[in-house]
Formats: sequence, C-alpha cells, structure tokens
Amino acid sequence: MNQEWWDVLAMIDGEKESRALQPVKGRRSQKEIVLRDRPIYGDPLGLPELAYAPVNEAGVVFAFGLAARKLGFTVHRIQTEFPDCEAMRRVARGQWQRVRIEFEFESRNFLKHGHNPKGCDVIVCWVDNWPERPKNLQVIELSKVLRSL
Repeated sequence: MNQEWWDVLAMIDGEKESRALQPVKGRRSQKEIVLRDRPIYGDPLGLPELAYAPVNEAGVVFAFGLAARKLGFTVHRIQTEFPDCEAMRRVARGQWQRVRIEFEFESRNFLKHGHNPKGCDVIVCWVDNWPERPKNLQVIELSKVLRSL
C-alpha cells in the first residue's frame, strides 16, 4: 500500500480504540465503562445449561427449551415467521392442547413488532413489561419461572 495513507489508517485505528472505551447510553451510569468490542451478558443464573440470563430473543428461545418440559410443553415446531413456535401444552392429565407461541425478550416487543394477537396464544419472554396486553394473550415470564424451577 502507498505510504501516504498510513497516517489515515493510524487515525482510523485510534478512533476505533477510543470508541471501544466510551460509556454506553442507557441504564448504565456514566462511570461504568463498556468495552464495545466484547459481548454483553445478563446476570448469572447458576444453571449448568445457561450460565447467564438472556439479553435477546435467541436467549429466550434457548431458556424456554430448558424449561419447556417442566412447564408442560412439548414443542412441535420452531420457525422464523410469526408465530415463532407451535407446541402442545398439557392442560390436564392425559389431555393436551395445541398452542401458538411468540418469543420476545420483553413482552412489549410483541406490540412493537406489529404482531396480530389473534395469531398467538402465549408470549414467552424474559421480562414482562406489557401490562395492558390483550386478555387473550398469556405471558410466561421466564426470568421468574427459571428461579422457581
């Protein structure tokens, strides 16, 4: 490469390093430094299968997989389109019923994503922050459920 651009490349590298140490906007205090070149983990859970709490929807899907049997679910299908999951739920001894499940990190994301409440029976989330949700939608808040299992 031509030497005349080395100083520009050095400046770009320096800018990347300074950004990596800047505080992240949001719930953190200004004194906390977040290294932007590394992932963020949730709180420790103490589970052998999932060491830290989910921080996104994919983590919620995995956490549900860990708890599904104890919650009375048998998963038939997980897909990328709405709803995310089709499962059977035990409703009584010897009786099961098909349910449509949408996974969200926060229950309110269901509304933000524009999903139709008529196409879903259960929202499985990590944080339930949608108290005014439609009455036909059951919410399973895994952050509370996993603590009790």
